Amino acid sequence: MNVGFDIAKKDGFQCFFFHDVDLVPENDKNIYECLDVPRHYAAHCDKWNYTLPWFTLYGGITAYSLEAYENINGLSNEYWGWGGEDDDQMYRTTTGCGYQILRPPEEFNRYKMIKHEHEKSNAKNPLNLELLWSWAWHWAIDGIVQHHHVQQIWSIDEAQFNTTKTVALKSSVSGKFNVDWDKLEYDELTIPTYSMLALFLYLEHLNEFPIPYSIDAQAAIYESITHHNVDGFKDGVDELDQITQDQCRTNALDIVFVVDESGSIGTPNFQLIKDFLEHFASDSTIAADATRIAIRPFSTSNYLYFSLNDFKTKNIINEIKNMPYNSGNTNTADALDAALTDYGTDRPESVKVMVTITDGASNSFLSTSAAADRVKNDLRNIQSFAIGVSGANMAELEAIAITDKHVFMLNGWADFEPIKSNLLQKVCEGNIENNNGGDTQVGGNAGTPGKIILKIGMTGKDNFDFMGSAPLTFFYHRSNPQPGPAVYEHSVNVTSASANIWHNYNVGPGYTFVYLSAYNYNPSNALVSLRINSGGSSGPIVPDPVLCPPNSHCVGGTCECFPQYSLDANTGDCVFDRCANVDCFNGYQCAPATGSCFCPADHLELDGNCYEAVCPDSAVQVHENVFGYAMGELSSPWREHGMLYPNNFDCTYEFETVRANGSCYEVLLEDYFGVEASANCQSDRLEIHDVMNADQVNMDHSTSRPAGAAIMCGDACVAEGGWVGKVCGDKLKIRFKSDHIVEDIGWRLKWVLRPKEECDCLCNRP
Repeated sequence: MNVGFDIAKKDGFQCFFFHDVDLVPENDKNIYECLDVPRHYAAHCDKWNYTLPWFTLYGGITAYSLEAYENINGLSNEYWGWGGEDDDQMYRTTTGCGYQILRPPEEFNRYKMIKHEHEKSNAKNPLNLELLWSWAWHWAIDGIVQHHHVQQIWSIDEAQFNTTKTVALKSSVSGKFNVDWDKLEYDELTIPTYSMLALFLYLEHLNEFPIPYSIDAQAAIYESITHHNVDGFKDGVDELDQITQDQCRTNALDIVFVVDESGSIGTPNFQLIKDFLEHFASDSTIAADATRIAIRPFSTSNYLYFSLNDFKTKNIINEIKNMPYNSGNTNTADALDAALTDYGTDRPESVKVMVTITDGASNSFLSTSAAADRVKNDLRNIQSFAIGVSGANMAELEAIAITDKHVFMLNGWADFEPIKSNLLQKVCEGNIENNNGGDTQVGGNAGTPGKIILKIGMTGKDNFDFMGSAPLTFFYHRSNPQPGPAVYEHSVNVTSASANIWHNYNVGPGYTFVYLSAYNYNPSNALVSLRINSGGSSGPIVPDPVLCPPNSHCVGGTCECFPQYSLDANTGDCVFDRCANVDCFNGYQCAPATGSCFCPADHLELDGNCYEAVCPDSAVQVHENVFGYAMGELSSPWREHGMLYPNNFDCTYEFETVRANGSCYEVLLEDYFGVEASANCQSDRLEIHDVMNADQVNMDHSTSRPAGAAIMCGDACVAEGGWVGKVCGDKLKIRFKSDHIVEDIGWRLKWVLRPKEECDCLCNRP
């Protein structure tokens, strides 16, 4: 697309339409024109009954002025195969540049979509989804403007990449991601995973870990690496953060805040906590089918200040503003136990979250730790977080939280947004630990699919059942905590017909956790039901996934090379394909690993040409002359050039007589005969079929020999002395087969078609 734009721009064009060939306009009044802002033309197609199936639908037919197309930096050059490129274009246009999606009036803007078979060469590429998710990081450097000749999601130059090979952490990366980092080449950073790992290792080299929460601070680091403007980076992160929050707004979340108001907190920090709660609540969708918030303050004692259902009669923002500070001791353990009663029983399908905000200076660490364990072991699978204030005791915070990654520090106003974003990301994008089964709601599609990821506790268990109440797509992985369309071991597509039907996965013993995600592509919420079992599975153990070599993945039970990689026939490895911009001529082929042209070993290289030994695809039609005769020659490949015949060759040659009933053939071996010798000619062999006098020269005495065939190999000395093979009938069949070990000069023969008068005697006909 970008190449076409560039050429058209040089020719002076100012208006550019990107048009799928299968879309045909139905109305002559559908005027094609470019405005100052981009337009989406393919909004009303017969495929969707001339309605817009979803508002963010894009692609098919789009129109851009010269300025607008340059503003979005053109289209991405990184999408290979089908899927994702239209959405990337939409994000560039709307979020990246701030354009609204404009469409012509429906009255005239109608199209017929021509039905066609989906091209096998343009199969769906699961890696495109990974690329789409990170569009914000690469759109400014991937398009018309390219900052590196190697297109990457995370753009670093070749010198920076070479530095990553000196980082000690590269060995861990190599083992984790099944890649030999020392052998990886700069050109391979076009693969999104490798691009991400290269930046990770370069950041390690710069000693930039831990990465700061602040988006501005992150952008500053990235700008120092790329030396390019990163406004798109910051806007993209904000967009992704908003997507996460939108997904959360469609999920059923019951969040109980356990708030420390003890004397050690102090008035300034308690006001900071209230400000944070107000910020969190004001940016949440408080509703019966979305997010509900409860607040339980504690000091010497504790009480429920705002219940999950109080939103029906009270304004949560006003209540937070008026929440008093009571001071006292820090009895965290009793508060955690009491908070377990705050969830009620009216929404069993909700994701239950407990957020304890404290300075971690409780009356008893042991009592607090024991109470936190009761929260974690609760049958309702409560996700426990801890937020520390005023130099909090980190050991106690980590004891309260479900993992150390569920701990945050609140030091000031600047931390509000990062903590809220990270907390929501952990809840909505991260794993919901589930050790007991039950129901969990997955929100509907809100611009991006609704999803949940269940971290299923399997200690002492060996199988689990799952069910969707509506159409959902499930992805399972036994070790990857983020299973999805790009990474999974098994998937199940639940349709309307298969909803509310249990599916069993027998994972076998020995696992602590396995991971199951549910994607909801429909606008309505759905329920995911889970049962975790010990024994009683109705099916066999889910087989281990196919372990594919580097640069490949499993497709339908077999390993296929990633896009931009090709299978090396000699090594069996998937190597980076350097042939994209290489043209080889005269029969030569391009070697993907080197990008050089070569003539394969089983081809003939002669006078600057490379010839492939080709088998005939049909029988030769033999026409006799006026006297009833015909004759011809046949030889092994390349014999006429004095070259050895190819290996791994297997061809059958057939000759059929036309209008010569009762004819027959004679076959004569000529010149030097040289075919690899072996017992019963099992390696290389020449076969002449249906020969009356085959036994005079046949060298294959095995039971597998075709009846009536004369089989010869070696120097065929048995045929010396002028042997002539006799084939009665109007067909002649000859086969030549070679293996991969030894070649020789081959063979040449002549055949003669004789008329019926001679054949009656030759074939002893009455």
